[in-house]
Amino acid sequence: MSSGLSGQGFGRCVALNLSGAPVDSQWAMLVPPGRVEGADGRVFVNDAPDAVVGAFVKSGIAAPVDVNHSQFIKAPNGEPSPAVGWIEELQVRVGAIWGRIEWNAAGKAALASKAYRYISPALRHDANGKVIAILGAGVVNRPNFAMPALAAEQPQAVSVPKIETRNGLSTFVPRAE
Repeated sequence: MSSGLSGQGFGRCVALNLSGAPVDSQWAMLVPPGRVEGADGRVFVNDAPDAVVGAFVKSGIAAPVDVNHSQFIKAPNGEPSPAVGWIEELQVRVGAIWGRIEWNAAGKAALASKAYRYISPALRHDANGKVIAILGAGVVNRPNFAMPALAAEQPQAVSVPKIETRNGLSTFVPRAE
């Protein structure tokens, strides 16, 4: 199965509660610092956050925020996967990667109505789970990771996605929420 990422690893990793927005509501933590284990047992390592931010800046493009990672599930099948927001900027804050998200009308409505409460980044990573880049994010209801500083609720368990390995990099293809 192709994820449309040319063999690069994609992982659905982190989630935070959007009902209690941080002080600067446009900024959200996307990846916590260091080693992070998800409810599904996958481990991600954020030990080079400056390099991740550098890769984002070098790309020169905003990263889409969609619903339930549709850019990786629906778009490869020719189905619509409209953005509900855009990650315009990344910053490293105490080892964590934060993103400034510009929400469009659909994103604001989804969050205001609490149709979706969490954000989950799409990550490029190597076979050892080392985070290499942030490709985008999805608003979701079943997060894999909880951020203690931001998430008031514990995440529910999520199913383990299919795994495909190519050129030493793993592609985690999330199932539809």
